[in-house]
Amino acid sequence: LELYVIPKPNLNLNKHPMTQKQIDREFLRQYYHDLVDELEEIFEIFVEETPKEISQLNMLFAQNKFREGGQLLHKIIPSFTNVGLPHLSAQLKQVERQLDPEEKDYTIMQIQKFEAEFKEYMPDIMNELGRLKSLHAA
Repeated sequence: LELYVIPKPNLNLNKHPMTQKQIDREFLRQYYHDLVDELEEIFEIFVEETPKEISQLNMLFAQNKFREGGQLLHKIIPSFTNVGLPHLSAQLKQVERQLDPEEKDYTIMQIQKFEAEFKEYMPDIMNELGRLKSLHAA
């Protein structure tokens, strides 16, 4: 009986990066009809405000401030649809429906999971903002 050592596969994820997640540009075209100035402003506000608001959500729920956290959550839900990410708005609506101070850890986990997914879209959001600015400058 011979034993063979099977080498472990190289799981270096940096060598094979995941495909970047992208916003739904067709949705944006249908929603805004190529209103470049308005869309540029929406993206600028989104980039400036939304990452801070997501971080603030984590803090509020960690401090058991479910009323304030719920209000902020409700406020930012449409922001994701406005930048071509309606499925992320739907995810936040689900989190909002399930808010329960008795389930604080679950809520925080859901927000952190959402934040991680949201960050995967930021490079494409920034690319789109740059594209909109270049169209505006032209």
